[in-house]
Amino acid sequence: NYCYLCEATVGRRSKHCRRCKKCVAVFDHHCPWVNNCVGAGNYRYFLLMLTGAFAMTGLQLGCAVQACVSLADPDFVARLAKVMPRLPPFAYGVLVGLGGLAALIAGLLVSQLLFFHLGLIYRGATTYEFIVSQRQKVRTAPRRAAPPSPHLARHPPRR
Repeated sequence: NYCYLCEATVGRRSKHCRRCKKCVAVFDHHCPWVNNCVGAGNYRYFLLMLTGAFAMTGLQLGCAVQACVSLADPDFVARLAKVMPRLPPFAYGVLVGLGGLAALIAGLLVSQLLFFHLGLIYRGATTYEFIVSQRQKVRTAPRRAAPPSPHLARHPPRR
């Protein structure tokens, strides 16, 4: 295979990234969160980043749940009043609860991405190859007739 943009011979699963302006061996995708292409050279680190983000959101969620449950303990509320005298326990619970909700949402999103990539590894495919195969399925699927337009029903064509 030859890349006309890089003017170099590349591997079969390589792809030229328009954003990075370079060819990437076993191209998976261009990740906007790390502003870099993910491919053979850094896919392992990308998975480690996802695993770490998943673990951190789980830890944050666990801490938020523990802090909210601790509000039922009068000793904890008394210690909280000493540490943060201007913050009422209800406000503390709301803030910690919102942080826990944000951690739950982030954890669900990160876990979806992590399990998607684990599924790709199981199949031996990349994100790019998965997207291309999905596009092929859409192109080869039988097309259904479009429903009649409501506009045409009100105004039949003139003859």
